[in-house]
Amino acid sequence: MITAISVDDQKSFHKMLSEMIKENFSDRISLVTSCSTIKEATLAIHNYKPELIFLDVELQNETGFDLLQQLPEKNFDVIFTTAHDHYAIKALRFSAIDYLLKPFGPEDLGNALSRYEAHQQTKRSPRIDLLLQNLKTLSDPRKKMALPTANGYEIVELNKIIRIESSNNYSIFFFTDKDQMVITRTLLDYEELLEDYNFIRVHQSHIINMAHIKSYNKTDGGTVTMNDGTTLDVSRRKREDFTKRLATMIR
Repeated sequence: MITAISVDDQKSFHKMLSEMIKENFSDRISLVTSCSTIKEATLAIHNYKPELIFLDVELQNETGFDLLQQLPEKNFDVIFTTAHDHYAIKALRFSAIDYLLKPFGPEDLGNALSRYEAHQQTKRSPRIDLLLQNLKTLSDPRKKMALPTANGYEIVELNKIIRIESSNNYSIFFFTDKDQMVITRTLLDYEELLEDYNFIRVHQSHIINMAHIKSYNKTDGGTVTMNDGTTLDVSRRKREDFTKRLATMIR
């Protein structure tokens, strides 16, 4: 049985979640208490030591991220609940932290619980730490991001990433210093995370940094050559979007 608490500033949400759990998942999860503020949540975490927290992103003048940053130890998993699909959601996806977009139903909650149970044996705090690091670095004017490694994570500057290549369920990062990193995440994760930072997917297997394009050849279907000398195909489906983005750079 999973021990859980919910943290949300709306009483209606607590009632909805409690009833949804009682009616559909009472054999899998016990919602032991509900909190409306970070102060209440901090006390509840100390008293109940939950395995799982349903955490709202925005809590009046505070955020769920503020709560996580204040806790010295994070011996629990988090499912964020939010009505706002903005850049924070990209950070949540990238950091392997689950989330539910409001309003959600029993099927959505059931899927989230199944994902939690599937990852229950993994270390928890590194994923939360990775989330907090990405929220910080993606809002930094120098634009950095955290890449997960076997021992934690490595901070890299976005302008030093030339391209990202898909390799089954892995992604290979290629950098300006000719270094490479293999990351156990799919290309789709990075496409969504980096689309607002001058990166574009030009092919099923390739994401490129537009700042590192050396040339574009529109013959033979279209190919782009990067500053590291690599020539990549631009797929038919991606060509229109790519050429529009390229045109904005040469005006």
